[in-house]
Amino acid sequence: MSIADFTNREPIKPFVKFVRETVDDAKATLAAGRYVAKDVDYVHITPAYTKDIFKQKAADWFAQVKRDVSDGREREDWLNGWLKQYEMWKNGQEMPLEGSPIKGWGVISPAMQETLIRMNILTVESLAGVNDEGQKRIG
Repeated sequence: MSIADFTNREPIKPFVKFVRETVDDAKATLAAGRYVAKDVDYVHITPAYTKDIFKQKAADWFAQVKRDVSDGREREDWLNGWLKQYEMWKNGQEMPLEGSPIKGWGVISPAMQETLIRMNILTVESLAGVNDEGQKRIG
């Protein structure tokens, strides 16, 4: 394998999941004289084939990604997909997968399907692109 094999690789989109968490609203609590909380949308970002999860407020993250797109450091199609995913999530819908789903794929056992899904490998295409670290994690 040469260095060109790695430099010419197509980048792999990180796995993104949106969650809503309850946080303390300190100003409102002081003003009301009682505990007040608010809901905040967060995004959990898992780079491809890693166990790392980066958590950030969704509004802040989208602002950063938009800056990265305008600076040429991030792909605009990924941003548009994440914006669509976020809107669908807010409406209680699930974003359709891009590719053949691992769940229900008859080539592997249900236990292996669950293992891959828990590793955020949700499609056969994602599995095909697993790097060395991902292969070690799969076993």
